[in-house]
Amino acid sequence: MKAGGLRSGGAAAVVRARWLAALGLALVPATPAAAERLFTLWKLEPTVAAPPSRAVWGEPFLEQRLLPVKLVRLTDPVMAGDQVIVAGGSFLFLVYNAAGKTGYCTVKDRSMKNQARTLFIPILDRRPCLTDRDGDGRFDASFTVFDKYGSAATPSGSLDGATALAKPVAYQAADPHLFPVAMKIAFELGGKKVPEKVQVRVKMDKAGRGKWEYWDAILPRAGRTIGALNAEVEVKSVTGREAAIDVRLDPGIYIRGESGGRFVAGPLPSFLNE
Repeated sequence: MKAGGLRSGGAAAVVRARWLAALGLALVPATPAAAERLFTLWKLEPTVAAPPSRAVWGEPFLEQRLLPVKLVRLTDPVMAGDQVIVAGGSFLFLVYNAAGKTGYCTVKDRSMKNQARTLFIPILDRRPCLTDRDGDGRFDASFTVFDKYGSAATPSGSLDGATALAKPVAYQAADPHLFPVAMKIAFELGGKKVPEKVQVRVKMDKAGRGKWEYWDAILPRAGRTIGALNAEVEVKSVTGREAAIDVRLDPGIYIRGESGGRFVAGPLPSFLNE
């Protein structure tokens, strides 16, 4: 998929060029690389039908949900003897590593019992993931991950270390809207109330728990137009606490989570097809 969709030429082209040159902007500080890094990929979908034309200072003017690029559902349970490891009907979302190997992971157990047990030691909260190594539509190996940085989008684990299942398990593609974790990104206006100096602030609910963190980045600007992740925001005028805006969204830009705790924006990797 091409990363097109924003207007070409003029200020928009300048914003896009600067923005794509800065796709490595981090939400949290980088951490030392592990032996194997896992990645997740998320499509941004607005929670409203049409982009807004007005924004109130300091209040979100646009929210977008993070949906997995690929979601699957098990047709049967994964068993280890008489024990159910992953229940039939469970949803699993795409993960991959730098070599382009892919797998699918379950979501974190949010039960009070499990959270109390793993509150201070995230590595104890390992959960199963599955991989289809021969691409025949059945998972044939498993590995585990844990949310070291508090988000399903930044799982830590080793896909290379997957071990064979006793019995392969079939799966089917599922609608990404069925993903049970509501991670979101929101935009708001800040800075000076002058069109050429207005700032767009980006914040993220990275765990889908209503705990927002601001994206730590300087967003590129060309006059009254600011590039913000998959959006281009033009501030037309400001009156009091309200601004007239024009928001243009690029459907070819995704959010990538990394096992080191980073989130970056960029196009779909070439080896993945939606």
